[in-house]
Amino acid sequence: MAIQANDKGDYFPLWGTCQGFQLLTNLTSRCYLLKATDAEDLALPLNLSNVYKSSRLMGNLPADIQHSLTSLPVTYNAHHWGIWQETFEKTESLTSFYRVLSTNKDRKQISFISTMEAFEYPFYGSQWHPELNIFWWNPQKHVDHEYAAIKVSQYFANFFVNEARKSSHTFPSITMESSHMIENFKRVFSNDGSFELDYFFNYTQNV
Repeated sequence: MAIQANDKGDYFPLWGTCQGFQLLTNLTSRCYLLKATDAEDLALPLNLSNVYKSSRLMGNLPADIQHSLTSLPVTYNAHHWGIWQETFEKTESLTSFYRVLSTNKDRKQISFISTMEAFEYPFYGSQWHPELNIFWWNPQKHVDHEYAAIKVSQYFANFFVNEARKSSHTFPSITMESSHMIENFKRVFSNDGSFELDYFFNYTQNV
C-alpha cells in the first residue's frame, strides 16, 4: 500500500525498527530470511557502509553524530533473529530495493544488516532501537543514556518526523484526530524494577 501511494505521488514514509525491520525484508522478498543472531541486550557502534554518505538518512550526519555512531555503543540491539549480511547479499529482491547503510556483528561474530533504506522510496529500517536511549530506563539492560547517545536518538527522530511532514495526510476533523490521541488510553506502571509504562488495548470491546 505504501509503494502504491508513493507511486501515485502520495508521499508515504515507513520506518521499521527491530521486528519492523525484519518485516520489511519479509514483505520485500516475499519469503522468511531470518537466521539466529545473538544480539539480545547488546549495545554497539555501527559499522557504516561505503555508501552511507549518499543516503538520505545518513548523508548529512553531523560530525559529532557520525563519531558517536561509529565509536560508541549508542545503538541498542534486542533481537534473537536477524538478516545476515551473507543472506542479504545473496537475495536480489533485497539488494535491488535497499541500500545497506550499516552492519554489525553479534556475539558470535556473525555479520548482520543493522540499518538500511530503500533506493526509490522513503522506507527506512533499523535492526537496532534508536528510541531506547531516550525512553527506556530499565536498569537491568545496557542502554546508553549518555548525552552523545541522546543526540543520536534525536537525530533519527528529527529525520523521520521531517519525512512525515512531507506527507499530505490529515484527519478530516479535530474530533476524529482527538479520538486517536494516545492520551485517550491509560498507562500502566509495571512496578517490577524496570521503570516501564505499558499500554494495553482491548480490541474486542470498549472499556
